[in-house]
Amino acid sequence: QSVGKDITRRAEFWLIGSLVAMPLGVMLVLAICYPPLLVNRGFSAVQAGLFLSVAGASGFCGKLFVAGFADAVRQHTRWLVAFLLLVMLAGLLLLATAQSTERLVACIALLGFSGGSFLPLHPYINSRYFSPDIIGRVNGGQSPFFLPLGLTAPPLAGYVFDQTGSYELVIQGLAALPLVGLVLLLCLPQPAR
Repeated sequence: QSVGKDITRRAEFWLIGSLVAMPLGVMLVLAICYPPLLVNRGFSAVQAGLFLSVAGASGFCGKLFVAGFADAVRQHTRWLVAFLLLVMLAGLLLLATAQSTERLVACIALLGFSGGSFLPLHPYINSRYFSPDIIGRVNGGQSPFFLPLGLTAPPLAGYVFDQTGSYELVIQGLAALPLVGLVLLLCLPQPAR
């Protein structure tokens, strides 16, 4: 129990949990919004499903990217995280205005890649700051960080859609989350080990 208290007393615990919650929250909301967003832009439900396949395949590539390069850039983990947050931000900014199939595929690929990369990146970042024998407790302790966005963002996105008839404002609002993640990353101290 004292180990659990020691974990929560460290700023890294709160910063990493909040940092990772940002891109995962974006991906959750996008997964819900993609089909109506794409249909609203004139694509069929079948085409919207194909776009979701692009997101899934890109997410798999993001996981492979982290698996292949995370250890090679171990001393520069913060740069890796910053790069992936910027890729997500670029994807969101492009998605806000993309209308053509090619641009939408590019946006969704960027978003899938960056979002998928954060699934294995979460425990990896924690491994840079916490000893291996408590990583399970740290990851589990940070799980509730994902709930606020996961519980509030989808209904709010639906409300915005009901009021405006589109998801453009939702996408623009989601673009703030990678920026918040970058601020949290700047507050994160260098790992001691």
